[in-house]
Amino acid sequence: MKALFVAADLSLQAGIAHGKKMIEEPSELNQSEIIVETIPCPLCGSSEFDHVMTNRDWLCGVPGEYQFVECSSCTHVFLNPCPIDASLPACYPDDYGPHQQATQSSDPDLDYKPWYARPPIRWIPGIRPLYHWLSRDDSQVIPVPDPQHNRALEVGTGRGDFLTKLRDANWSAQGIEPSPAAADIARSLGHSVETGTIESSNLPDHTFDAVFAWMVVEHVKSPPQFFERVSRFLTPGGKLYFSVPNYESLERRFFGKYWPAWDAPRHLHQFRPRILRQLLSDAGFTEIRVSNHRSVRDYFGGTGLWLLNRNPNSRLGKTLLNWFLVAPPMFVHLACAPVAILLSWLKTTGQLTVTAKMPTGES
Repeated sequence: MKALFVAADLSLQAGIAHGKKMIEEPSELNQSEIIVETIPCPLCGSSEFDHVMTNRDWLCGVPGEYQFVECSSCTHVFLNPCPIDASLPACYPDDYGPHQQATQSSDPDLDYKPWYARPPIRWIPGIRPLYHWLSRDDSQVIPVPDPQHNRALEVGTGRGDFLTKLRDANWSAQGIEPSPAAADIARSLGHSVETGTIESSNLPDHTFDAVFAWMVVEHVKSPPQFFERVSRFLTPGGKLYFSVPNYESLERRFFGKYWPAWDAPRHLHQFRPRILRQLLSDAGFTEIRVSNHRSVRDYFGGTGLWLLNRNPNSRLGKTLLNWFLVAPPMFVHLACAPVAILLSWLKTTGQLTVTAKMPTGES
């Protein structure tokens, strides 16, 4: 874990240095600026929209300023102007965190039993279920597979961490990943991964019993096309599991431009739960459920970005942003859990997990 924190800190330092260079040497960086184009609303096609936020890339330091707008017709919030297709790979620097090789730590503390399994703590009745209830954040779902229906697809596999979890849970899983480097890392772990996007994939229709897409849909050009393609991949009765940032979150209102989930120019969309339900219904899904993550990590990230914008050398800012990028220490996670659970119950936290099902018996 210490090694992961070091890796995240190095990536963060590079982003801060890049951001500082954007301010000090704009003429040089404009030569490599992302090429963008003005587009109609990706959901309804309207060309009328209102300005929401102009921001820059706080996390990776990609040069330029990026504008989010709200469609005057359907109220969807999206990046406009938007990077052209040829510029999309440049939005993901070589040190983009989810595409990096996970570093294994040699810290001997990782071999110790969890605190609830050590005496005398383990002798306290109910301590283990309490620990699990407090420690879970509901950010990813791993359903129990049916032995006869255990084919799974993960879209946006990154380096393959979740594919490993699916394999360990007895799913027969494979992935799709647009980054060649990240796909290679996942393949080195023994996973079957196709390099490309769901739109370009040649995988056969009606093949998978479950499709997973964690923090992916906000990156795609056309969400309606994405959900339509997923619906064709799934077998009758198959399920889709995905997560996205929550535009209606308290964090977005509180932090403004420092809300880390803006993440322009990589995040092309910001979703409201109502719009997600409509998109899924239009694609033929039923039994749609939207739940809020039990997490306050956006508060760590937003506070860290605010501090680092004022002082790029802020140790507290770097620590808080590391907690957002990687994970806070378990004692911090447990201490914040009651607040996270309350905010999740109030449906105000910064990320959503969505599940939906294809009707049984329909192609």
